[in-house]
Amino acid sequence: MDTDLLLKTLNKGHSLALSDQEIILGILEEEKFNKNDFLQHDNERSRRLYFIKSGVVRIYFNSPEKQVTYLFAREGEFVTSTAFFDQTRAEENIIAEETTEVLSVSYPDLMMLMHSTDNISRVLIYFCNLYRRMALRRLRSLLEDSPEERVRKLFARYPDILQKTKPEHVASYCGISRTSLYRTMKKLK
Repeated sequence: MDTDLLLKTLNKGHSLALSDQEIILGILEEEKFNKNDFLQHDNERSRRLYFIKSGVVRIYFNSPEKQVTYLFAREGEFVTSTAFFDQTRAEENIIAEETTEVLSVSYPDLMMLMHSTDNISRVLIYFCNLYRRMALRRLRSLLEDSPEERVRKLFARYPDILQKTKPEHVASYCGISRTSLYRTMKKLK
């Protein structure tokens, strides 16, 4: 199990002792999702937290007319449904946009980790706060940024996103039409 990227990411929060690292690695499961495989379906209980080792996933909501892309996540990032933390039914879908390899942990195992050592608990709280802040930044961007600014920020973070997903998903994420996306991209060049 290749865990270097995970350990590097976890150690950004707080340094983990070797014994803490061994506890965490002992409960993780490796999973592989092919393009268009679902990590999470809406209206199903959210059961796992994922760390993306390779690949890209898209989080989206189904509206009556279309899919609304809320987020993308890539290598080195955690992803789960917001329903994971209160163990309710998910409102969003999480789908692999390309072959994606992950390390995952179930909710009961995560709760066991939270209580295993103080240091592990601090690291997990740090990443829960990062996830919360990321969601808040996304909301602020939707409310405050111009569509052009949202496109600029997305391509700064994911320069190759159009090679990994469909243009309509990128446009949806930015809150614009596909035509407006291409027009905005042309202006930004």
